[in-house]
Amino acid sequence: MSSFNPGRLASALLVSGLIMSGAAMPWSGTPSAVAFKVELKEEGEAPLELKALGKADRFEILNRPKGGQLIGNPPNLTYRPDKDFFGQDRFLYRALNGEKSSLPAEVTLWVEGVNDLPQPQAAMVLVDKNQETELELKAIDPDGDSLQFSLVQGPSHGQLEGEPPFLTYRPEPGYLGEDRLLFTAEDALGRGEEVAVLLQVEKPNLTPEAVAALYRVTKGGTQKIELKGKDPEGAALEFEITQMPTRGTLTHEKGLWTYNPEADFSGLDQVHFRVFDGRHWSEPAAIGLQVEDEAKRAALIASLKGIIKKGGVGVGNQRDPELIIGDQSYTPASVLKLATAVTALETLGADHHFETKVYLDSRRNLIIKGYGDPGFKAHDWVKMGQQLAKLGVFKKPINHLMLDLSAYEQRPDFDGRDISLEPYDAPIGPLMTNENLVSVRISASGEVSNQTPETPLTSSVIRKAKSLPKGVQTFNLANTHKEGAYYSLEVAQYVFTKAGMQLDGKARLGEASARLTPILIYKGETKLLEEVERMLHVSSNYIANQLVMALSLKLFGEPARMDLGVYMIEDFLEKRVGLTPGSFVVTEGSGLSRSNRVQLTAMLKLVNYFEPYKYLLPSLEESHFSDLNMASLGVEVLGKTGTLTGVSNLVGYIRTPLGSYKPFVILLNGEKQDRSKVLSLLVEAYGTANSPRSAPVALAP
Repeated sequence: MSSFNPGRLASALLVSGLIMSGAAMPWSGTPSAVAFKVELKEEGEAPLELKALGKADRFEILNRPKGGQLIGNPPNLTYRPDKDFFGQDRFLYRALNGEKSSLPAEVTLWVEGVNDLPQPQAAMVLVDKNQETELELKAIDPDGDSLQFSLVQGPSHGQLEGEPPFLTYRPEPGYLGEDRLLFTAEDALGRGEEVAVLLQVEKPNLTPEAVAALYRVTKGGTQKIELKGKDPEGAALEFEITQMPTRGTLTHEKGLWTYNPEADFSGLDQVHFRVFDGRHWSEPAAIGLQVEDEAKRAALIASLKGIIKKGGVGVGNQRDPELIIGDQSYTPASVLKLATAVTALETLGADHHFETKVYLDSRRNLIIKGYGDPGFKAHDWVKMGQQLAKLGVFKKPINHLMLDLSAYEQRPDFDGRDISLEPYDAPIGPLMTNENLVSVRISASGEVSNQTPETPLTSSVIRKAKSLPKGVQTFNLANTHKEGAYYSLEVAQYVFTKAGMQLDGKARLGEASARLTPILIYKGETKLLEEVERMLHVSSNYIANQLVMALSLKLFGEPARMDLGVYMIEDFLEKRVGLTPGSFVVTEGSGLSRSNRVQLTAMLKLVNYFEPYKYLLPSLEESHFSDLNMASLGVEVLGKTGTLTGVSNLVGYIRTPLGSYKPFVILLNGEKQDRSKVLSLLVEAYGTANSPRSAPVALAP
């Protein structure tokens, strides 16, 4: 058994605070700090007095409490707990007398928790005009208690659906401005203050756009890149990289990004990013980083030179082309239709519908005046007949059925057209039916049957069909515009008779008096955009030159003239596309004339201008030229061919690995040349990841 030690017992009692001031103890000259405990409530404060047994000339705090602060100077302190703190806190101190120090003593601080009221959160929400918006009411409870939300006041300019805290706000139709609602939140012991949610109803916010770009990078070098975005409302934009490059590094310093490709890499790398306008994120866009390999580009040029005997190739943006070979003047053939198409679309409007006017004079002559609707079909005669019957026109007999051709010049025609049964030689006119084309089946015995039920099998059709081979034949039945007009009269008479017309006189040509007012203005079913797409897909010379005449009518009025329509195209190419005079010569709108001419770089500039309409072009997967289909190597190529004897052209867009489209022009004039091989080289170079790019190269044809 250990012996009793009164000194150790005294020290222990001093540390534990059981020996209070004033007790008689032998004095050793070393003070003893007194431990003690204090209780207080959350968000209150407690005065503290540090004490010692024996003489102490000062006190020293050894560590600070973790849940609150000590204010003042020892020995007189105040303990103030931190906001929302409750539970046990503590700190240690010691008493000193000269150089003598007590053992540490602990002050225990018991903070009793009290209920903290919930803190509802005010907010501002942007709402699109006439659009409902989801709302979530929010509140903070410092104690983590479950909360109940309640609506104090609803909005003045809209309706709420749902139960708090999840609501749907629907503004009044057409309302713009500020609305508001008031709400609060409560826990089991109390209710928070009332706060407002401001609802700012604005015109719908349009989503911003991240702008894709392509940079050329020298192999082994670096390239600074700029992220760009567009916002329709002009809002300031934030940028976020969503995918870093895989074949190099991207660093950011002082607002600029720098791309550094891997040392041995050449080809296409990508950075993806998006932009934020404060309300909406854009869809991601790609920055293409084309790391150039001069050896590959030299090989491409050498291969193209080996194929092209007389012609040229252009690729890329006209301001900074990636490849120019043989910048000379060429016969464009049907690629000229891009010029006709874009001039018509931007002059007449994509939604333009062609009109045909119907007159009834005092002698009950029914006069139909055409204005060159390129899409007018037998079905349109049926619809027109139904509308005339509905108007009561056929309740009395018709004297003469007349076709008025005065909207066109007397002999409308275009250079390059021959007299033949071929569809591409169909004549133009102010009111033609089915593009002057007829489809029939000729049996082994020579019997002719119709392939288009709505189109009558007229005597003129049967007469021409008998000279054709057996089987299904589609042919041009008119050599001149008047022959086409007479066929239209045959169809109109047949259809109108079925609709109830009794014709006492003849079906013939004639003009409506300028004093007459039309009883019907018939609008064609198809829009101009649809006609342009069909023209580009089937390469219709007829539609192309009907559009030329429509341009003449638009600016100069009746009668439409080919030379005035051509003037409109040339003026558009110069003033809108930016081609220089002399870089193009247009004599008609289809490309059938060999008098049409275009400089290679001018054609590339036109293809760049046409880019918003590229989807009107057919994919080469649909091309009847099987060699072009194969040459696309599985890469999407949208293109327009141009083919005459000794002319083998192709223009369009190659889809790149970035998903963008690379404009290209292939113009080959002279002896037979293989444009499919040229296309294959371009697709391999620009439609895959291994795309060379550098300054243009000139090659004499």
